[in-house]
Amino acid sequence: MRIFHASHRWIDPLIFLSVLGAAVLLSMALASINDDNNPFAMAVFILAVVLVASATDGYAWGIAASLAGTFCVNLSSRVFLSLH
Repeated sequence: MRIFHASHRWIDPLIFLSVLGAAVLLSMALASINDDNNPFAMAVFILAVVLVASATDGYAWGIAASLAGTFCVNLSSRVFLSLH
């Protein structure tokens, strides 16, 4: 079981940030199209977690992506509810 890999790849943080950033932008775009409470956010961030976990080395980036994705889904639903 590899939680932290001995040779830290420099590309892993870039993959993490770019995939989650793209998920935030896609979720915001889909929220502006649909007037409901952003039902796409959960699916978008689950896909982002799967992509980060499969593209990075070790378990740490996948765990961090799942925590960040949970935070982003909760935040997006609260922000959307406060705008209406």
